[in-house]
Amino acid sequence: MHPVKKKRKIDECPNRLFLSYLKTWRDDAGAAESKAYHTYNKAFKSMQKYPLPLQNGKEAIIIENIGDKICSVLDSKLNKDAQEKDMTPREFLEESRNVHSSWWASLEESNSNLAKKQKPKKTKPSSASGVQRKSRAYIPVKNSGGYAIMVALYKDYTSASSNGYMKKGELQRAAQPFCTKSFTVPDPGSQYTAWSSMATLLNKELVRKSGNPARFEITETGIELAAKLEAADNANENKIQPSATVHDLFTKAKTNKGKNVSQMSDSDECSEKEKCKVIDLTLSDDDDLSADKENKLQKDKITNKPQLFQLNPKEKMSDSQTSVSGKSEFELLPGQYEILLCVDSREVSGDKRKKEMRRELHKLGLSYDERVLQIGDFVWIAKEKEHFQIGPAKELVLDYVVERKCMSDLAQSIRDARFHEQKIRLKQCGLKSIVYLVEDMKQIQHQSLPEKTLRQALHNTRITDGIFVKYCENMAGTAQYLSTMTRKLQNLYEGKTLRACDISNKSQSTIKCDLITFHDFSDGSMKCKGLTVTEMFIKLLMQIHGMSYDKAKAITILYPTPKTLFDAYRNCLSSKEKEELLSKVKTGLLQRNMGINLSRSVYHVFGTST
Repeated sequence: MHPVKKKRKIDECPNRLFLSYLKTWRDDAGAAESKAYHTYNKAFKSMQKYPLPLQNGKEAIIIENIGDKICSVLDSKLNKDAQEKDMTPREFLEESRNVHSSWWASLEESNSNLAKKQKPKKTKPSSASGVQRKSRAYIPVKNSGGYAIMVALYKDYTSASSNGYMKKGELQRAAQPFCTKSFTVPDPGSQYTAWSSMATLLNKELVRKSGNPARFEITETGIELAAKLEAADNANENKIQPSATVHDLFTKAKTNKGKNVSQMSDSDECSEKEKCKVIDLTLSDDDDLSADKENKLQKDKITNKPQLFQLNPKEKMSDSQTSVSGKSEFELLPGQYEILLCVDSREVSGDKRKKEMRRELHKLGLSYDERVLQIGDFVWIAKEKEHFQIGPAKELVLDYVVERKCMSDLAQSIRDARFHEQKIRLKQCGLKSIVYLVEDMKQIQHQSLPEKTLRQALHNTRITDGIFVKYCENMAGTAQYLSTMTRKLQNLYEGKTLRACDISNKSQSTIKCDLITFHDFSDGSMKCKGLTVTEMFIKLLMQIHGMSYDKAKAITILYPTPKTLFDAYRNCLSSKEKEELLSKVKTGLLQRNMGINLSRSVYHVFGTST
């Protein structure tokens, strides 16, 4: 008889010593509210799943979420504890495991056996008949997010003035009339909007995404699907003959894309009139359109001239909806809207400290809306009340934005250059009243930067940048300030008519207020948006020592592009005149001269090559 081999005892937790180290460091970081908590927590969870014993801390590098630094501190801690026990690190590590010393000899054998084991591949159960079902073709439901996006992209593709692509904000606005859900605001109790359907369209290769900022264009497969959708809609409305095919529609769209108005036939023009009648929103409800005016409007539609709304001729226009360029897109009359605090979702979710903000707001009974803000942490919006809504709720952003910084975040933002970049985007976001809210001033002496540097940065923000700085003792004080601001703004805007307009056309009066929409606020403050030549020129100027945003902007008012500045230097007769070219440029609240030193620095960068 063969002797029965004894099974070796395997430790279920062979790295308990290293796990105890990671757990201690994690708990200490959590008590100190340090960001290292997340690093140690991820390392702890990854090591828990690792089945093999480690002979030293350096070997832990193969485990996910563990890097060189954690390996180094593990070895340092192991060596220190082993010295206190008068043992070698290897002996101290063995003692922490519930196995016999001979188990170490079989380590290589166990490792090789474990590597040879492979998990069996999961196979999908076949159908009872044994016949594989064909995958159904994707067809978006009418008035859904996917349907609206496809229709909007297809209409842009068939337009004579199409760029061949659409950006996110432009696409959302074009698709919104064809969808019953909002593309920006999720439904109550949900985190998804109509825009979430874009992921499906990209996976199905119906839409192509490229560039940064993202550009979306319809693919050949998407064109065929969109043509089918349009054919189905037209057939339901009896607007086209049943014999028309998808190929006919696609051929006609491709033909019309290259035509201008003069080349289109009368029959084409008539079909366009039947499909959609565009009402001039600058006319009153009682005015009848003459035949000439209607023809002109149809030609504007064909050449894709911008029209804010497309309405059915039987529908009445709202008095609050006006036309393009300089006039408001819509109005919110007194009683039609409510003032609501809008909180960046990243401020109230995540770690323990951020969840505390949510609790403080709930204690005060303050209702708020959570969403992702491109700039700022808190804004206030005027939101159309539910019983006045026709389609998605209209939203306007009030002229107040709050950027919140605890003292540790302020120090970190200065170190990684976010501090200046955020202030520039706050000034460019289109809101007039900017509040820089600072918490935990009592911790100013215990940061990674000297107290003098932090105080100087806050003074510069208040005096040089003209931004109001508000100090709060803790998170409860911040919540109280937001609650007070909400009540003040509700009283301030009570009885006022709010009009939507572009940033450049904003004005203020005692009766009416011009505000920007939430769409425009988000698009205008995106971090990765495309920069104009002037905006890029401002960034270049700010790389010069002593050049602030306000000074750079004052220069670009006179010289919007580098070329205009080069030309100005060429027109100067002497080097002295070139050095003094910008010395008299007025900047700041007191409109002081920029000075010869900064003017000379700009000349040495941009003028010496002329």
